[in-house]
Amino acid sequence: MRMFRRFLHDVRALVRRRTTDHDLSNELDAFLEASVAHNIQSGMSREEATRSARLEMGSALAVRDAVGDVGWTATWEAIGRDFRYGVRSLARNRSFTLASVTTLALGVGITTAVFSIVNTVLLQPLPYRDSDRLVRIVERAAPSTAGGPLLRRTSMRWSEMEEWRARGTTLSDLAYTISPPTTLMATAEGSARLSGALVSSNLFSMLGAHAQLGRTLDTRDEVAGSNTLVISAGAWQRYFQGDPAIIGRTVALKTLGFEAGFLDGTPLTIVGVMPREFDYPVPYCDYWAPITKASPVRGWPGSGSVIARMRDGVSAEAATDEANVLGEALRPKPSSGPLSQPLPQGARRFDVEPMKEQAIAASRAALRVLALAVGVVLLIACANVATLLLARGTARHREIAVRLALGASRSRLARQLLTESLILTAIGAGVGVLLAVGGVQVLRRLASPDAQGPFLISFGGVMIPRLHEVAVDRSMLLIAVGLSAFTALVISALPVLRLSRTDYVQAMAVRGAGGEASAVRSTTRVRNVLVAGQVATATLLLVGAGLLVNSFGRLARIDPGWNASGLLTFYLVTPQEYTTPRKAMLIDDLLVELRRTPGVRAAGFTYAGPLLGLIDHFGVFVPPGRTSEEMRGIPDPQIRSVSHDFLQTMGVRLLAGRWLEPRDDEGAPPVIVVNRSLARRFFGSEDPVGQMVHIDGRMDLPPQQVVGVVDDMRQGRLDQEPAPQFFVGYRQVLALTQARQMPVAAQERLAFGFLSFVVRTDGDPARLLGTVRLLIGRVDSNVGIDALLPMEQLVASSLTRQRFYAAVMGAFAAIAVLLSAVGVYGVLTYTVGQRTREFGVRTALGARSRDVLAMVLRQGLRLTSIGIGIGLAGAIALTRYIEGMLYDVTPLDPLTYVVVVALFAAVTSIASYLPARRATRIDPMTALRYE
Repeated sequence: MRMFRRFLHDVRALVRRRTTDHDLSNELDAFLEASVAHNIQSGMSREEATRSARLEMGSALAVRDAVGDVGWTATWEAIGRDFRYGVRSLARNRSFTLASVTTLALGVGITTAVFSIVNTVLLQPLPYRDSDRLVRIVERAAPSTAGGPLLRRTSMRWSEMEEWRARGTTLSDLAYTISPPTTLMATAEGSARLSGALVSSNLFSMLGAHAQLGRTLDTRDEVAGSNTLVISAGAWQRYFQGDPAIIGRTVALKTLGFEAGFLDGTPLTIVGVMPREFDYPVPYCDYWAPITKASPVRGWPGSGSVIARMRDGVSAEAATDEANVLGEALRPKPSSGPLSQPLPQGARRFDVEPMKEQAIAASRAALRVLALAVGVVLLIACANVATLLLARGTARHREIAVRLALGASRSRLARQLLTESLILTAIGAGVGVLLAVGGVQVLRRLASPDAQGPFLISFGGVMIPRLHEVAVDRSMLLIAVGLSAFTALVISALPVLRLSRTDYVQAMAVRGAGGEASAVRSTTRVRNVLVAGQVATATLLLVGAGLLVNSFGRLARIDPGWNASGLLTFYLVTPQEYTTPRKAMLIDDLLVELRRTPGVRAAGFTYAGPLLGLIDHFGVFVPPGRTSEEMRGIPDPQIRSVSHDFLQTMGVRLLAGRWLEPRDDEGAPPVIVVNRSLARRFFGSEDPVGQMVHIDGRMDLPPQQVVGVVDDMRQGRLDQEPAPQFFVGYRQVLALTQARQMPVAAQERLAFGFLSFVVRTDGDPARLLGTVRLLIGRVDSNVGIDALLPMEQLVASSLTRQRFYAAVMGAFAAIAVLLSAVGVYGVLTYTVGQRTREFGVRTALGARSRDVLAMVLRQGLRLTSIGIGIGLAGAIALTRYIEGMLYDVTPLDPLTYVVVVALFAAVTSIASYLPARRATRIDPMTALRYE
């Protein structure tokens, strides 16, 4: 109870400080009066009694402070005073405060944001149950070229999986998936093209995945006629507007170009909606349908993908040993072909590979580089803070000595300096947290492809995986804040620790050449090492960023063989019941209407436009004078079905002969246009125009005449060299496939494909988006639009990955260079301030301004040169790790190194020149009088 009353008394004293101080003064006055009265009774006069009482009590202010400095309330008051003084001190030194806060904020915010992506993709386990035990069975084959990487195959037939499941002892379960190429579904806005997977019923339970609504697939869905379906959260929102009553609703799906008859339009009942985070087996998956016991998949000779779980206690080595035994028994090595070649020594044919390895394989090297850059930038930030604090601490050397001489304790001064550092750290960390949150959103947006329909699937599959899981990494945030705070606190305590070993009276009495000179010398080396280290690491980052930016620039400036400016592209989806003639009529009608539209200069059609990466071969290409048997060992060229004006609309250059024309229809003699690569490979120096060729190896069918040669078009990724290719009118493709009696699905795949259109406009193609959308609905309201966007946006989306790496590394390099320049500037500014008397004396003795300028510049350039040299050596040793991220640029590209050195030298020269010029303006009389 007494302790509680004491606590209440302390709280009252803290809250009502004025009243407490008044009461204490009254008590001291009463004590003084009592002492005076006692002295008077002892025979002293009033004056003598008062003087004796005051001498006995001492200073009233000191007594009041001594009494008030007892208890926890005094500690809180001292902290409050330190805080207020620290805020005022930092406010007076705005440039130092701004530089320190900016450095801390950038170090904490940017590094946390980027590491959040690195941590999610590389370090965090996959979002599945016991994901570290999920594996794939990989078959390796000899490389296609000497010294190249081993070929990998993860596909497996259903029958093989069942045998593996029955015989294996190291794997507890195996799940099977197969992805149909194209699936159609009718929606309120027309037909839609979906991507999905047929899966074994145990897939979801093995992954530990649960539905957001309804349920997942299980054993009850294996029975024939179950006709169930699970959809993704994205498909639920896009096609069903997030209807909460979606469970139990039926839809009809039909696959195209997939003759096994998996999804044939039979109504399927939706039993579940998966959460947005679930995207197995491919990104942007729209649906999962069960493989039933009567499904054609079970007897289908084609291959699917298998995922397995290792049993508890089983090592990867044991699972790999068993995989090689079972694999050799179930899949004997062929006697001919690429898979028959012997593997390199030590390589095993089958391997059990963690599922995560396959998910991150394409991004691992790049993300490791970013992780290294994160650490480098954070260290640069800490070094810069240390440099600033060292300079400020040394500048306050005399101030601290004076305060010590006036009676301040070393612990009191240390507490004050640490409080200032904590204020700096708190402000910098607070801004850094905001930067981290915003930076994660910016990075997610920067790494996400701005594409639609089939392009979203095509581009998204090669982007950074697991972006939807990325959030601010709290561990990294704490590490960054903790490291920054630790650096600031340790450096802040150095001035007091240094003075504890020196005579602070001498430090207070003599300035510049005496007491403070030793402090200057003791910290100069440390600051110089820190600045040189910053310059070295910044140079390393700048070289890496320069290589990536140079690579991205070359890729962005590459000539794809067509002109994206002013071009609009869109993809259509026709209803499942549309016949082949009706689809051909739709193409004709739509092209006619597009050409009549104001603002449209030309319009064309192709089965798959550029950048989609869709490749088709028709057969053995036989030039004149050769036989199909002779040509079987040569890779077949790609075929593209097009309308007669597609190439002109795309802006492709005609090199020889003529274009396809409207008269080249199904009733006309068959003709083709070839590209430069095909002409070079199959005709050499001969002119191919007018030559008769067979494009299908069937010598009993009429040949095709080459009527034109066009420049190469990059149909896949821009960083892939064009392949030999020829173009055929889509109606002649239909006639040829019908003559060969190919299945209808194959006819439509080769002739119509993804129903891709291009429109050449007079101005900005984005202004015609609404017009084209309305026109399509007017021509055929049942047709769905799978993608509709300007071609330039599509090109930009295809470069998302390269742009992301270049932008992040460029940002890191810019921050590192900025911090290094600030470090050089800070060191030289401090040096100039400390050598004011020296420069004044030199000037008074006849030194010219340019001599003083050169003296200061030499110091800055010496630090910069040492740092750049070390950085270049490190770059030469380490940039080989980003070789796989570069296009048309080598890791030792001399131009990049020259530009980096010139840029860094220019930046640091400016940072050195500013304080150097200030040194030349020192007035000798003013400097000497000041000293």
